[in-house]
Amino acid sequence: CLLVAAGSVWSQTHISRVNLSQSGDEADGGSEIYDMTPNGRYVLFTSNAANLVPEDTDTNWDVFLRDTQANTTELGSVSTTGTSANRDCYSPTISDDGRYVVFYSSAFNLTSYSPGYPAVYLRDRQSGTTTFLLTDHNNQWYQPVISGDGKYMVFYSDDSLVENDSNGARDVFMMKLSDDYAV
Repeated sequence: CLLVAAGSVWSQTHISRVNLSQSGDEADGGSEIYDMTPNGRYVLFTSNAANLVPEDTDTNWDVFLRDTQANTTELGSVSTTGTSANRDCYSPTISDDGRYVVFYSSAFNLTSYSPGYPAVYLRDRQSGTTTFLLTDHNNQWYQPVISGDGKYMVFYSDDSLVENDSNGARDVFMMKLSDDYAV
């Protein structure tokens, strides 16, 4: 239970729900917060709700983006053609301007390349495209994070992904995103 002190500068008028449908209805499933832009306009969350957007009617965990100024919700884990991911999606992160969303998914219908293993994808909200970034056949990398300007992604992995990585331990890696789809 969340308690807000009476007379506090923080009151219930400062708290609002973001996991809402386009029509303002509450989610009919669970939701988890992941990231937001520095100005608070765009909030990323995952949910297994099936009523947040019309194009998502399953109970897979999907990525959603709530525009807190326009009061709209959009599905972030979609293919370039607008098809909803057919498997769970996790760990979304967003660039500072809200254009780029990076997320991890076991879906195999997001791009023409289907690795058959969980992968990281980049959604460019401006161009409406979804791009495969990388996969790990051993499921040993985690938590992708995109830079504020959308040019880089960091993640950690148990795999040896670069030369001279012989410590046998989890390491942190940075990936420069292609100039073809990064600002």
